[in-house]
Amino acid sequence: MKKSIFIILLFGNIYSASAQYLGETTFKKKPKLDWNDFNKYVEIYSDVQKAHLGVTIITETKNVNVWTGIITVDSYAGLKPDSSWVILKYGDANLLRYMQLQYDYANMIADKAEREINSKKINAGNTYKITGILDAYLDELRETLKHIDTETDYGSSLLQIEKWESILNEQLSESK
Repeated sequence: MKKSIFIILLFGNIYSASAQYLGETTFKKKPKLDWNDFNKYVEIYSDVQKAHLGVTIITETKNVNVWTGIITVDSYAGLKPDSSWVILKYGDANLLRYMQLQYDYANMIADKAEREINSKKINAGNTYKITGILDAYLDELRETLKHIDTETDYGSSLLQIEKWESILNEQLSESK
């Protein structure tokens, strides 16, 4: 049994690392972002995008039942500071609000992944099943953030940001 515990702990580290770029640090879930979470010294990447939030889903082993091998995990949105950037002249409160919206969506999707993995009572040795679930949620995260970017014009439309905040709040209240 020690072998399967070691495998899943190793898996957790490998999975987390594979979602990052080499040399980046991933922070645990933060309640609120601030501009210090972003690399401010960047060249302009596009005419439209004023900032970018580097975020992924991090999943860590919380517990493995010694008798059954069933795993429980903890998932959260991992902020990637080295790939998060803002063009200094655009770094205002509304843009930070937009970045927070994206981060909050990432945390909501990470929570959904955690609930699904934990509810399926997966054996810790079944890393392919866990990876498959996480990959599906990472795809959902990418698609959701792309949709938010498009509808809010990369954070330029305060009205659309407020709409997405309202949608997020509804989804969070339904999931409780």
